[in-house]
Amino acid sequence: MNPASFDAIIVGTGVAAVACALPLLKLGRRVAMLERPYSVNVPAGETLSPRCSELLSRLGIWKDFLALSPLPSTSVRIAWNRACLQEQDYSFHPSGPWWHVDHASFRMLLLCAARHAGAHLIGVSDIEVERVNRREWTLELLTATGQPQRMDTSVLVDATGRSAYIARKCGARRKRYDNLMALTTVTHSEEQIAPSDIFTLIEATSDGWWYSSAVANRTFVATFMTDGPLPSGALERFWNDQLGRSRFTRSRLPGSGEQRNVFCLSAATLKTEPVSTQALFTVGDAAVTYDPLSSQGIQKALTSGYAAAIAIDDTLRGSDSAAEDYAHGIEADFERYLALKSRYYSTVTRFADREFWKRRSNVDITPVESASRHLAV
Repeated sequence: MNPASFDAIIVGTGVAAVACALPLLKLGRRVAMLERPYSVNVPAGETLSPRCSELLSRLGIWKDFLALSPLPSTSVRIAWNRACLQEQDYSFHPSGPWWHVDHASFRMLLLCAARHAGAHLIGVSDIEVERVNRREWTLELLTATGQPQRMDTSVLVDATGRSAYIARKCGARRKRYDNLMALTTVTHSEEQIAPSDIFTLIEATSDGWWYSSAVANRTFVATFMTDGPLPSGALERFWNDQLGRSRFTRSRLPGSGEQRNVFCLSAATLKTEPVSTQALFTVGDAAVTYDPLSSQGIQKALTSGYAAAIAIDDTLRGSDSAAEDYAHGIEADFERYLALKSRYYSTVTRFADREFWKRRSNVDITPVESASRHLAV
């Protein structure tokens, strides 16, 4: 047994985890990051909103991000309440364009940045958590190499994504507000994607809506958002049937009608309660998850991770209110998001008789029961 003591232990190595670790390390805090087994069902690409450039600059990794050669996009095209495309032009946005980047490359960039800044990265296969007192935790780990290890920390951070694995282990509740699911596939083009085709496309259809974008010079990712549970049968057949009901999404994807490998993940709106205490913070999707329609996934992860780092440092300095202030900020943003989400969905009236849109035609934002067939949270 090799005891080790840290100011903060972050469980997770994603965007929110690194956004939390880097400011703490810069402030001289001793930080460990624990990487649990990594799911194979991950996005092929990431889309970053214009404001992410400011957030990555604040973390000191903007130049490294540009070195990944992300695809800039100045156009978001939407077919929402009308069966025609409307374009939002970001050519003159003060924060720059949207960015499409390969998921694996972006993840490696974040891990390298954390390691270079001094974070202790440890792969683990099992974690047991014990609350010692008001501001102290002991973790009993089984590392990825099968070695037991004990670690102590003043603050524990859950950055485990939608599972909120650590927070739920410690008794937190996870509220679900809908049963949205994402059915995603990756399509490769034989030819290099033209600059004019590098845009985000959002298209409403009778049973959900489509999101598609280019993530590399020859790769598209396309996702159909709908409610669970799914009908019995192959996901690929259901996905292709829904693609056939689209107009603009179907026309932009190469290899129309071919067999595709489709994977399914939860895209439900979730909130952890409590969001934080003086010794346990949740960040990114472990705190709250937004509907992908908001296009704020990476931005939210960066923002909440950074805000948590400041609150954690204040807590370590003796503040009794920093954790509560952080939680209030997350919850206020979440309430604004719920109202905006309801407003966006309620504008779609052309499919008013379809169940997917009926469920979203009012501003009822109370939690719902889960419908989980085929669902991997």
